Amino acid sequence: LLSHIKQPKLSTWTYIMIGLFLYFIIKELFILGDFNIFFQASKDFRLGNNMYLTTYGNGFKYFYSPFFALLLSPFTFFNSQYVGWVWNLANLLLLSRIWVLFSSYFDLSFLDTIKKKRLFALTVFFFSIFPIYFTLHTLQLSFFIIWSIFECINLSKKGHLKYAAAILALSINFKIIPIVMIPYLLYRNKLKLVFYIILFSIMYLLAPSIFIGFSKNSELLIGWWNAINPFNTEHNLNVSENGLSSLTTIIPVFFLEQSNTWDSNFSFSRNIMSLTEEQVVVLINATRLLLIFSVLFILNSAPFKAAKNSIKEFWEISYILIVTFLIFPHQQQYALFFIFPATFYLTIYLFKNKENNLESKKWIALTIYLTFSFILINSSFLLGNFRELIRYLKINTIGVFLIMPIFIGFNSDKLMRYFKTKKPFSKY
Repeated sequence: LLSHIKQPKLSTWTYIMIGLFLYFIIKELFILGDFNIFFQASKDFRLGNNMYLTTYGNGFKYFYSPFFALLLSPFTFFNSQYVGWVWNLANLLLLSRIWVLFSSYFDLSFLDTIKKKRLFALTVFFFSIFPIYFTLHTLQLSFFIIWSIFECINLSKKGHLKYAAAILALSINFKIIPIVMIPYLLYRNKLKLVFYIILFSIMYLLAPSIFIGFSKNSELLIGWWNAINPFNTEHNLNVSENGLSSLTTIIPVFFLEQSNTWDSNFSFSRNIMSLTEEQVVVLINATRLLLIFSVLFILNSAPFKAAKNSIKEFWEISYILIVTFLIFPHQQQYALFFIFPATFYLTIYLFKNKENNLESKKWIALTIYLTFSFILINSSFLLGNFRELIRYLKINTIGVFLIMPIFIGFNSDKLMRYFKTKKPFSKY
């Protein structure tokens, strides 16, 4: 009887998730990565210690909020290994949800065969294999941050403003970075949503006071700010670890002569031009401002107006996340996952161009360029034997810069031409 019942087919992305789960169960079951820092800092919080006055592992600081430590502290009664397993399982579930949220922005009916669906999912995964792997390897929060942003947008469209705000505010509290969404939401006239985000953010900041007192919580908040203050010298010349990848790392290593002493794995110089430290800081901040103003070019509309359509919104947020990866200091290689929305978008563009009979030579050139760029971004995984050289030359970040002009050039208006309907946003 059961043989005659049509069984639902699992998607290729589901198989990818199962494959990742099995890989980490078999190969990396006992690796705790950065989660060990979170766990030990949360244990210090439970014991009444100031986790911002100590270092963990091989001298790493705790950069997350007191509230994050509060939420994790009950789990410190258990074995850190068991909690880490649950953490990474949650990461895989978040990655699956991210795929669903991204897919909701586009009409993917053009993937009308199993072969096309499989090829599309595998292409996105191949283009993102390193940030996906490294986030799971280090047990980091990159999946949570991207999920929180798009889940917030999703819930707000459905009218669940408080739930949407609570999720995004939690993400901002954990790692500050999603705060970039507040000016964007203001620009898109989501004033009520922003009000709730700010309200929940204040609540999360004050919440530890219930358990440790207002004075102790204030002490921890000051310690947290001192650690993440973007005006700290260490955040302008951010070269303390060879895996760092944002502007505050890539500009100093190429424009300060002494940069070669920061990483002694190779004898040859990576110095392009010798500038003073003051000049390098000016160059970093000027590049940051240029990238921030480029966001206004992407938005391309008067303030306090909703985006024209869902694809335009996805394109805007994807670009903002690329810029976020570049301008924020202390971005490790797992932060490359911030370009995952752009990867999804560009892969759709690539497939839609093929479907709409783009000239063969142009399509091949586009495919080669994007493949080369994403190979650079994922080179630490794909060319593992050269990992140290790739870090030394900041190859991953160079790959991010290479996809930016293509991403800007393949704007949402061009992609919309390939879709028959435009779905306007409900105003919220």
